[in-house]
Amino acid sequence: MLLNVLARGEDPYEAMRHLLTDNHEDPAAQRRHIRRAIAIARALIAGGVIERTDAGVYKLVDDLQLDFALNQALSPFALACLELLDKEAPEYPLDVVSVIEATLEDPRQVLSAQRQKARGEAVNQMKSDGIEYEERMALLEDVTWPRPLLELLEGAYETYRQGHPYVADYEIKPKSVVRDMYERAMTFTEYVSFYGLSRSEGLVLRYLADAYRALRQTVPEDARTEELGDLIEWLGELVRQVDSSSTSGSGCATRAPRSKRSASTTSRPRSPATSGRSRCWCATRCSAVSSWPR
Repeated sequence: MLLNVLARGEDPYEAMRHLLTDNHEDPAAQRRHIRRAIAIARALIAGGVIERTDAGVYKLVDDLQLDFALNQALSPFALACLELLDKEAPEYPLDVVSVIEATLEDPRQVLSAQRQKARGEAVNQMKSDGIEYEERMALLEDVTWPRPLLELLEGAYETYRQGHPYVADYEIKPKSVVRDMYERAMTFTEYVSFYGLSRSEGLVLRYLADAYRALRQTVPEDARTEELGDLIEWLGELVRQVDSSSTSGSGCATRAPRSKRSASTTSRPRSPATSGRSRCWCATRCSAVSSWPR
C-alpha cells in the first residue's frame, strides 16, 4: 500500500495520514497501523527504495524497475539482506534466490519430501559407516531439508528486527526449492518424480510462480547480474511452460542449464554461453509459451 501511495505522485504524507486515520478502526488499532507504516517507510528509506526530494517530499527512487513490488511481509528485510551478499562471488545468483525463498511460505509437502529423501540417504551412509541403530536414530533428528544461508539469514534477521520491531510478527523460513531444482539441473517433471510429488504438482507450480514473481519484482536492477538475470528468465520460462502444458496435456522439458564441470547435485550450473539472454536459449527448447505471468 505504501508503495502504491508513493507511486501516485501526490503528497504521500497527507495521503497516508488520510488512509490511516479516516477509517472505521478504533484509535488503538489506528495507532498500531501508523507505527507500522512509519517502520516500513524507514526500512524502505534505508534500503534505497524511497528518497527525499529537495522540496522535502518523499518519493520512489527513479531507477526502480516498473513492476517493483514488495509483496511479502519480509520483503523489506530481503531487500536489506541482499546488501550482505558478495556480488562478485560465483554463488551470488543462487544466494539471492535463497534470500528470497526464505521470505516465502513453506510448501510443506515439498519440504517433507526433501527431508525424507535426505534422511534416507543419511541412513544408508551411516549403515555403511557401521553406526549402531540407536545412534543412527539420534543423528537423524538433525537431518532436515536443505536450508542455505541459515546462519547468515538468522543473524541478519535478529539485527534487522532490533531496528524494525514489526518483523517480529513474522519468521524467516530458509529453504531450497528453486535453488535445489536449479543445482540439480532438473525439469519440472524430473523434480516432481525425484521427490515423489505427483499428487502435489499444483502446489509445486504455485510455489515456483510465487518465487519467480518475488525475484522479478523485489530484486532491484542494481542488485542483478547477468547470471542472476538468466536464472530469473529460466524460472519464468519454466513456470509458463508448466502452466501451458498443464492445460494442453503436453510435457514440459525446460531444465536448468547443466554445469560444464559436473552434473552432480552439488555443482552450480553456469549460465549458457550464448550471446542472448536466457529467454533465447529457453525458447529453443520449448515450443509453446503462454502469456502468464508477465
